[in-house]
Amino acid sequence: MLHLFYSSIKIAQVAAPSGFIAATRDGNEKFTIKCITENAYVVNHRDENGNTALMWASQKGRLRIVDLLLKAGASTDAKNVDGSTALIKASVRGHAPIVDILLQAGADKDAKNNLGSTALMWASVNGRTAVVELLLQVGANTEAKDSTSGSTALIKATRNGFSAIVEQLLEGGANKEAKSTYNSVGQRSHCYRRASP
Repeated sequence: MLHLFYSSIKIAQVAAPSGFIAATRDGNEKFTIKCITENAYVVNHRDENGNTALMWASQKGRLRIVDLLLKAGASTDAKNVDGSTALIKASVRGHAPIVDILLQAGADKDAKNNLGSTALMWASVNGRTAVVELLLQVGANTEAKDSTSGSTALIKATRNGFSAIVEQLLEGGANKEAKSTYNSVGQRSHCYRRASP
């Protein structure tokens, strides 16, 4: 117990080297390796919006950096100020290899952001078929509803005309009778934007 107390103090006092977050976002592997080799505590450092290096690398599609950060102990389920995780950010952008490695590392497949949206919802609304397939393979919840409109991944894919994803979700067990607070699958919601986190 005492060890945990002192460990948390040490973590709180460690500042990330200048440029660490930018290096991971921009794909600078050499500087990323230097930073995490010199002080492994920096892997979970956050920027002013609560984004970790893993979130930035996942969003930007930096597979090798994501792998380095995971091996150095980066948290897969940290959330930024919007409640987004690295998995949500990779799913929005359609970075299937990163989604795969995050899921293998134990990322919460059903984590929700502040809008109540999951990685599956974001992949569905943005037409990311490969990501939807990966999430369905690990049993992502097809019936989860967001908190803005009560929409499921199926409703979001239908509204945006992604018929291939609609088929994937139905084959994955999605309820075709699901309704949002806007009444039905076919009605348009202006509360949900594409490609956001």
